[in-house]
Amino acid sequence: MREILVEIYVPSIDCSFDVSIPRKISIAELLALVTTTVGKLSDDRFISIDPILCNASTGLIYENNMTADDVQLKNGARLILI
Repeated sequence: MREILVEIYVPSIDCSFDVSIPRKISIAELLALVTTTVGKLSDDRFISIDPILCNASTGLIYENNMTADDVQLKNGARLILI
């Protein structure tokens, strides 16, 4: 399986998005992709200078140089974009 489906919750706009991501994408690339997309989908209500992605269950903050595989993201994972 090359892609995984995750849910990303954005508390600042109180919205969730289901996102299919490549397993080898870095967290930095994922943040760039997601922040741009969420900004567009929310009519620019979401603006973040230094976005952070964390695990919704554990609160663990993901490091930008890690990949989705490195942080062991699985189908159905719930993330928070701050």
